[in-house]
Amino acid sequence: MERSIDKIIDSLGITDSKVILLAGDASTRKYYRVQGKEKSFILMQGEAFTEDDPNVSAISSYMEMGVNVPSIYKIFPEYGVLIQEDIGDLHLQRIENKGLLRKYYKKAIIQLVKLQRTAFEYQKNGKHIYPLKTSFTHEKFMSELNMTSDFYIKALNNKNITQEKQAILNNLYNGIVNEMMKQFFLVQHRDYHSRNLMVYNSDVYMIDVQDTRLGPFTYDVASLIIDPYIELDEALYNEIREQYYDGIKDIVKCTYDEYSRFCDVCIVQRGIKILGTFAYQKVKRGNSNYLCYIPASIDKLKKILVRFPEWEKVVLGEIL
Repeated sequence: MERSIDKIIDSLGITDSKVILLAGDASTRKYYRVQGKEKSFILMQGEAFTEDDPNVSAISSYMEMGVNVPSIYKIFPEYGVLIQEDIGDLHLQRIENKGLLRKYYKKAIIQLVKLQRTAFEYQKNGKHIYPLKTSFTHEKFMSELNMTSDFYIKALNNKNITQEKQAILNNLYNGIVNEMMKQFFLVQHRDYHSRNLMVYNSDVYMIDVQDTRLGPFTYDVASLIIDPYIELDEALYNEIREQYYDGIKDIVKCTYDEYSRFCDVCIVQRGIKILGTFAYQKVKRGNSNYLCYIPASIDKLKKILVRFPEWEKVVLGEIL
């Protein structure tokens, strides 16, 4: 680590510290566990930032709303360093016991509903917090899907996209996004899956919250369902869908059938986007670690696509 980071560690008052590099996410940030005899912290190192940086603002907002996230202890913006509470390293992806997994997924839904309901009340009362300042747009969703064209179809699989094929894909992407934009918008974590949900003190905590924004209300629950890192049994799959709807139905005011279709549309978009994200990691960053999750992502996408025959035909013929 850089000398400036060593000084930061010394300023934490940890003697005889041991610094361990942790496995990071798909971003360029690095994470370290700084261990001392009596306490430990997580040190996140990225590019220099300001005090209104989304990562800091989002975590502060979550803490204010009472949603479980690791607390911020100190920030060193000029060094791109954030010091947070150490909540261990038990992600939901690592839990093999089905009974425990079901328990913690229920807690994950409770936390998601708490986030969305509390932010919704803030919004009604005109209280401005970070998650209410940014929103998904049609253009943002289209850019995510176009990543799949650029990095999964063309770069990773070396397939040519003719003008005719591009027109077909544009029509598909627009159709999906138009359906998504019909939904009621609530605050979304934006990357809500088993690797960003951790067990600590017998509860579930969210991490990687800096991309939080307003979006279609089923976006996060769809992310849980199509999570490429874990396989949910059918019973748990259905419980997640039902529990979430029960927690939010009075706000969104739609029937379960309407909700279910909204959710499936978001699953399709997330499923296509995932292919582009994983391909990007390989093509642009030389990171092959995510390629092994592509087959499972495709299988999950195919299972949902049978409910949308017109989209299914295009995805199977032009993308997969």
